[in-house]
Amino acid sequence: MVKILNKLASAGVLGFGRGSKVLSDLIAGLEESPVAVELRLKIDQNHADLKGGSFREYGEAVLKHLENRITSDPSLQKATKNYEGVRVSGYGGWFLLRLSLHDPALPLNIEVRI
Repeated sequence: MVKILNKLASAGVLGFGRGSKVLSDLIAGLEESPVAVELRLKIDQNHADLKGGSFREYGEAVLKHLENRITSDPSLQKATKNYEGVRVSGYGGWFLLRLSLHDPALPLNIEVRI
């Protein structure tokens, strides 16, 4: 999505036009994933694993653990720049695990091509 918005802004600067026509042209060739799902993994704030800490600290520890585990599978690649959480590609799809800004939850988005 960020790449599309960057291209839309660049198109306007370069004089190719603005608005929905340019956006429609940018996404015309993109395929929609046949399988897409979002799960919200709730963090129980009373669970012993939190050890008295906040859900945010626990969620950040989960993300760090995931980053460490990705390196053990050569078929998985972590996105180099992702400001939302941990985005991983491999095995014909991708997933993004991030920490919710407001709720004690880890939203997990998954898209797979079959």
